Amino acid sequence: MSSPLADVFGELILFCMDYSVWQSSGSHVYRLHDDFWLWGSAPSCIQSWQAMNDYATVMGLQFNTEKTGCVHVSRTGPNPSLQDLLPHGDVRYGFLKLLPNAHFTIDRSLVDKHIEKLVAQLASSKSIFMWIRTWNMYGMGFFTSMVGGAQPANCFGAQHIAKVQSMFSYVCARVFRDEANVTNHLRKRIKERFPWFTHSLVDAFMFLPIEFGGLGVQNPFVSLALLNGRFAGDPESPMTDFFKAESTAYATAQASYERACAILLRNPEQRPLEAFLSLSEYTGRREHTSRELLEAYQTLLKRPGPDRLRLSKEIVAMLGGTQAVENYSRYNLWLLEQYRQELVENFGGLRIIDTKLLPMGTIKLARKQRIKWRV
Repeated sequence: MSSPLADVFGELILFCMDYSVWQSSGSHVYRLHDDFWLWGSAPSCIQSWQAMNDYATVMGLQFNTEKTGCVHVSRTGPNPSLQDLLPHGDVRYGFLKLLPNAHFTIDRSLVDKHIEKLVAQLASSKSIFMWIRTWNMYGMGFFTSMVGGAQPANCFGAQHIAKVQSMFSYVCARVFRDEANVTNHLRKRIKERFPWFTHSLVDAFMFLPIEFGGLGVQNPFVSLALLNGRFAGDPESPMTDFFKAESTAYATAQASYERACAILLRNPEQRPLEAFLSLSEYTGRREHTSRELLEAYQTLLKRPGPDRLRLSKEIVAMLGGTQAVENYSRYNLWLLEQYRQELVENFGGLRIIDTKLLPMGTIKLARKQRIKWRV
């Protein structure tokens, strides 16, 4: 099935289903490869789901029931009468599970499964570089991508960052157990591998990138710390403010209409006027016409960047000035600021070793070794 022709026919079948859904309900199906997502009012979703089932029956297709589900998000709670008309199951993306209150929670059962795989993968690493690369790609990269990525949007809110921090604390506790964290585990591993090495291994050596003479171990808590304070207020506030403004605008428009009607009705020849639009009629096309709703939507989808760092004068001077600082990532600058005193006391500067003295070709080759993933 893995051929260009198979991709063409697969995409053709799915495109026709997208069109069928749009034709029957006017809803758009959002696809990520062969995963489908749709949302809207309850009647629209019911009609769309029926159209998808009808199309699947005609084409001889079946939906994966383990990955099929729905969530009824409402201020008044879920409606039991809709359960038989929509698919059962949870709405998930990675480790995230959508709740009826429109918030995501992290499913610990899925996290536990991948922790077991991570432990086995780390144990199979035959070198220090391979162990670090496995941790960076799986323990840091994969787990981060499964909970919304390194830069979640405003709609997740600050509480999501706290949940991710809690998850990584849990992962470290399960993976490293008695060692408690990655640095203690690496110290033990390095000393077992090189028993003749008696010098102390500082945290800066573990976390700093190769260009500063470190091992380049990724720390998930640093990336999360850079996002703290970047989420302003409750993620529900943009929509709450929108609904309040919309209600005020409706009341103003209704009052203006009624005043105009009162003036017109003074004319005895004036025929009776129609009543003002109901609230449901007034808001029925908001998704197509409301600029305020668009602004709230864009605000919620915006991804706040890392917090601006307040670097000490010593760090700026040691890096070569303000312009030179711009060449470094916020992540690396945070590490340098955090471990500045430790680096100066142990190594006399920000660099642990002159990179010209390092066999960079050998190091890069070791870091590019192919990882044999254990399924």
